[in-house]
Amino acid sequence: MTVRVAFCLRDMNIGGVESVLTRTLDRLCKNTEIKIVVCLYTPVRVVWREWFASHPEIELRVIYPHMGTDLPRGFLWRVLQHGVRDIYRAIRRMFVVPRMLRDIDVFIDYYDFDWWHELRRIHKPKIAWWHSSVKKFMHGHYIKRVTGYYKFVVLTDAFADVIRHTYPDISTRVIRIYNPIDIAVARDNATRVPRRDGDYFVCVARLVNGKDIETVIHAFDMFWQKNNQPDTDLLIVGDGYARPRFDAFAQRVLAKKHIIFTGAVDNPFGFIAGARANILSSHGEGFALVLIEAAAVGTLNIASDCEFGPREILMDGNAGILFNVGDADALAAAMDAVYNNTIDTDKMVKRATENLNRFDIKQINKIIQDLVLTARINE
Repeated sequence: MTVRVAFCLRDMNIGGVESVLTRTLDRLCKNTEIKIVVCLYTPVRVVWREWFASHPEIELRVIYPHMGTDLPRGFLWRVLQHGVRDIYRAIRRMFVVPRMLRDIDVFIDYYDFDWWHELRRIHKPKIAWWHSSVKKFMHGHYIKRVTGYYKFVVLTDAFADVIRHTYPDISTRVIRIYNPIDIAVARDNATRVPRRDGDYFVCVARLVNGKDIETVIHAFDMFWQKNNQPDTDLLIVGDGYARPRFDAFAQRVLAKKHIIFTGAVDNPFGFIAGARANILSSHGEGFALVLIEAAAVGTLNIASDCEFGPREILMDGNAGILFNVGDADALAAAMDAVYNNTIDTDKMVKRATENLNRFDIKQINKIIQDLVLTARINE
């Protein structure tokens, strides 16, 4: 019997969560036991329309088609639209949404309980996926929502241990599933675009406050000055609301001509594969998928030791370099060590590559398939 499973999230932006979802569904939709439905608040954005068009076996449903998730900039207009939108959604949530979802067997609330309001009155198996930091989970008091779900998926063992220790009553609901990567596809993608010429470090990130791009810029400037202003660049690959502030910050340092914002790119693997190292400087992470992507193409990682993800992925610093969150001096020292070959980076890259199978998409998708089918059986 085919199980109809709905992956539910607000919208499809350009970001890690959406990339992980599409990567997962690419393979999961080939399982004849599962029929996949993707449920969104609003119509799919242009950047993902081609992907959905190429996957006709995946059904797409939009529950709030007439008022999007983006709000106008003006304060008064923003408040007015927010109020009208809440009324519109409440009406559809009561009368329309239950009819739209009644044929679904298993629901996956894929991003941080975004669909909690829509799903709380639906008595079908539900699985919640948490992609953000443990700090957001704790401070947002999301624990009270977990009991409404069959399983609560987190992305790292460290996160799972914290939740089980803090909330023992829900420990049996907590399950760790790594974000997957198709290693062969990642390596193939690195060959599909020409590598950038020259010597550089790379930072691939959504340009938002929590990614702490200022620390990367400050550290690169210190490294660059200490090493007699070499012909080495820092490439910042990505986009986001904080880009103007990061760009302005970069213009105030001496190495500004060597700091290059590329914007968002469809295939960053060419940039990653040609770099001395990939840098992640986040205040907090749900997983830090980019570290696995870099390891897949043989690039060293330098990452902040934030909660959670980097330490587990980089194997306590044996498969990459860890530095304290916000410590620009330590990051500059790591870049200096890589540049001057004072540490054995080959050994770290080899260790990272040898341990990639734990994130392999075939293994992860088997876990997801079993979870969905078990949820249906235990309804």
